[in-house]
Amino acid sequence: SPRVMLYTTATKIIADIHRKVSMKCRACGLPLPNFTWLRNNVLVYESNVIVKREIVDDLCLETTLEILDLNGDQYGHYECRADNILGHSGAFIDIEQGPIVIKKHRTASHQYNSRKDEMNRNERTAHALQLLKPRNKSKNKTNSNER
Repeated sequence: SPRVMLYTTATKIIADIHRKVSMKCRACGLPLPNFTWLRNNVLVYESNVIVKREIVDDLCLETTLEILDLNGDQYGHYECRADNILGHSGAFIDIEQGPIVIKKHRTASHQYNSRKDEMNRNERTAHALQLLKPRNKSKNKTNSNER
């Protein structure tokens, strides 16, 4: 049976949705093997997937499976299977979704409200400072004595 080598450093790829994902594997054998890519034991044939095949030398071929725009249905357990008349062999890799990060975007109206709130705070601060200013008590006493 052909000898199959998966050209990734790990058996798992963590990828975000809508990203490009590429997996490569090489198989060597005589006669030269044929490749099949499977996801969860089903043949991979989506429109956003490109499968390339290259001759490496007299004994080896290489295949690349490229997912151009990963969608939610494409996460799963992948197998690069090589087979010839002597048998088949496979290498496996999992594509998993990374953690989902939700970002809050500030809108222009929200930023405007923030500036307005800051102005209100500044006005309140100025008003509070005026209330804290010491009054001239002698004038008040004089005015009350004059009456």
